[in-house]
Amino acid sequence: PAPRLPLRYSWPFKAYCFLAFSGSLLWALIPFLDLLPLEDKGSLEGLATLFADDSGGGLAAAAGRSRVATSDDLALSHSSRALSGYLIAFLFVRACLFLPCLAARVVQVQRTARICCMYIVHMSMHAPLYVLSFGTILFWAQVVQSSVCNDYGRDDLCRGLRIYAATGCLVSAFCASVAYWHSRVLEEAEVARVQNARRAPPGTLQRIPTFAYDASLFGEDEGKRYPAECRICLVAWRPQDKIKITACGHAFHE
Repeated sequence: PAPRLPLRYSWPFKAYCFLAFSGSLLWALIPFLDLLPLEDKGSLEGLATLFADDSGGGLAAAAGRSRVATSDDLALSHSSRALSGYLIAFLFVRACLFLPCLAARVVQVQRTARICCMYIVHMSMHAPLYVLSFGTILFWAQVVQSSVCNDYGRDDLCRGLRIYAATGCLVSAFCASVAYWHSRVLEEAEVARVQNARRAPPGTLQRIPTFAYDASLFGEDEGKRYPAECRICLVAWRPQDKIKITACGHAFHE
């Protein structure tokens, strides 16, 4: 089993994650709560225009415009829902990493596993974020070039799509900052775990025998068992010193 990490999340980090997660979830619901009704409304308006314009070739032209608008609507709708799906996937993976057992396992794999395993773990954690970051930029370009906004005067839907695309860039930036901050917290916890593992158990110094300075034992002359100075501070012993001596023969001030 992976060793337990001494995770300590600060209040600023918790507050930042709460705001980022809440805002991201609200953004992910926009295609279903806000844009979907506008798309349905636009489809009905398109049909009304189609049947109203029935003089000469107006019917065929209106039908062609309606098909183009509907196709663009579907493409933008699918793109927005796909971005929401990637965001939800990122939030789920990141929330799982707050579990201490899973976080410890991930950190252990990243430090000790082979490159292929490290790559798989890295992509499992960050691939949704990569797709979301690039996808929001591409979605913005798709909205700008869409005929829905340029040719057909769908002001309400166009405004909603542009707001969704612009806020999506901000959401992806917030998610990236959360991922970076969380990764730093996990790395610092792993460093602290390694340092704690190398640290002497509590009470070790108290169990090391203590001796008073004895000129017959300490010195550089032949036959002396211990050196003439402390191995830590490199100061020569004095008669009033209390000296700790380890089992391996190292001596230092108490």
